Parts: sequence; structure tokens; C-alpha cells
Amino acid sequence: MKAKTILGMIACASACVTLSAFGNTTNNWFSVTAANDAVTKTDCNVTIGNQAVTTATDDAIVLDNDKSTPLVITPSAAATKGDGVVKITGTAVLTPSATNDFEVTTGAKAGFAVGIDDNSSTNFYGYANGTWTKLTGTPTESATTFALLLDYRVHKVSFYVNDTLLAAAAGGATSFDFETDTDALVAIDAFGSGSITSIDSKYEVAVAIGKDAKRYGSVAEAVNTSGNGIIQVIDPDTGAAAEEQNAANGLKKWECDALNIAEDGVIPVAPAAGDTSTAYVTLAAGIVPEAGLTVTFDVYQEGVQNPVNTGCAANAIQIPVGTGKFTVKPVVTGANQ
Repeated sequence: MKAKTILGMIACASACVTLSAFGNTTNNWFSVTAANDAVTKTDCNVTIGNQAVTTATDDAIVLDNDKSTPLVITPSAAATKGDGVVKITGTAVLTPSATNDFEVTTGAKAGFAVGIDDNSSTNFYGYANGTWTKLTGTPTESATTFALLLDYRVHKVSFYVNDTLLAAAAGGATSFDFETDTDALVAIDAFGSGSITSIDSKYEVAVAIGKDAKRYGSVAEAVNTSGNGIIQVIDPDTGAAAEEQNAANGLKKWECDALNIAEDGVIPVAPAAGDTSTAYVTLAAGIVPEAGLTVTFDVYQEGVQNPVNTGCAANAIQIPVGTGKFTVKPVVTGANQ
């Protein structure tokens, strides 16, 4: 039998249409579960050979097919609020097949299977960019819970078994390039010999658009990946850039997110402990910036174009002693910039 292969992306389904750790906010996208002789579908269609799949056998969708009649799972709607990072998790009995028999549907971007090589060794294999790669981990004959984490922004995929990241058996790579001709998951195909208990898909929610015009799951990721510059926050209701990017407190909305303050709030400041300077009044800002970001402060005097002090640490904002009106402005940068 051909190896049953869970494919992460089909480039031409129907009408032909670094890496994030997936640790930011995620939304459920679509799912398929087999139980009690029935197949439950959430926000997707499930077919085999263009026929709807509604029944299960022994709490599983049992497959014994080839790529001409694959099981196809198609989401009912696109993940419009996502940032391009998708995690597909499946629980299935993956029947081993000779690696010489490995094949995929035309247009597949990523896949997962169990194979037996020429030395009669049984291993996990990941598919990307036209190549099957032997992976670490030890397959069993029982049901396996595995996942494909796809980042369509950089076109890379990683493979997991029971939440353990798998690496290439040779070389140790943990992420693999896939073709760049698509920017979103369209469908999942499965074929071969085996049984599937469940398939679940989640996407990372986009909260910001970086300088590179790509979408990210956090302001910190947008700043660190795309560089300092124009960062836009995303309207959570529409999934698009918010119409107004300026906050009520005079900062940019993304700066408020980065500083963990309300858009109409102020940065709390107080006299710094141990201040003995006679030339400056030293203040400390009570902020806890988003992890992965660095925040310093510049001090401006009214009527003076350039700052009178720059790069002040949050606990050492130095304002010159004397008359005048001073404004303190935060400067948010990536942790490594």
C-alpha cells in the first residue's frame, strides 16, 4: 500500500487557487472528528472521491485509497484574521510503507508519513519542497498524534509528534522550506492505508502589520522580524489594519500595545530611588514592556527641536534641573536592534 500522507497544502484545489513558535493567541479554524460511527465536521467539507464522508468505522475514518481518490478536507472559509501561521494536528494510525512507494498529490506543500527504508528501518518522514526527509522519533503501531506547523510568510514547515519537535535524522534541521507559490492553506489530502481519528487546524491571530507589510501575532514579533519603522495594529473585528493608528494618549496604538498601557492611559512615573544627581531630576517609569522589546526614553524641552537627553533607561529618565517644560517620549525597539 502507498503510505498514508497528510498533506499540509494543495496549490490547485478545485478552482486553483526566525519561525513563529505558535505561542501567540490562536483561533480554532476547522476540525474533523470520528466517533460513534459518525464523522463530525466543524467549518469544513470532507469528501472521498467527491463523495461526502459522514460515517466512521470503529471511531475512525478508515482509508485504503490512492492519490486518485484522496480524503479531502476543505475549510469552509479562509483564515482572514490569521497571520499566515497554521498548525494542523492529526491523530491517526499511520501504516508504514516502503519509502520507494512514497508519492504526493501534485501541488502538495507539506506532508507526513511513516516509511520503511531499504534497511528495513521504520521512521517518520516529512515532505516539503518535493523531497521526503527522514525525521527523528520512533513510530509505533498505535495511533500517533502529529502536527505540521506551516508559516506561509517565510514558507517553512516543522513537524511534531506529541508536541515534540522532530528534526532531520541527518543534519538536524527542524524547519524545511516549501514552495513559495501559495500564501494560504486551501485543503488537506490524505491517502493510503490507515485510519484517522481526528484532524484539527488552528491559526495564529494577527495583531500587527510589520514594516515588511507582513502580518504578525505580536507587536514584538513584528518589530523584531520586520525592523523598526511603520508598525500598524490590526482591527480584531475585521482582521485588517485599523483605520486609526494613533492612540488617544498621543502615542501610536502599537506603542501602547508594546508598553502594555491603555490607548488613553499614561506612562506612570515616579522619582527614582537613590537619585543623588544635582544636575538632573531622575524619574522611573512603571512599565512592563512586551517580552522581546526594549524601551528607552528621550527627553524633550519645549521650544527646543532636538532632545536634551536620549536613550534613558526606564529607571533612569534624567530631566535637566532648571526652568522649562519637558516631555518624555518612549522609544520602542527590538531586543536585538
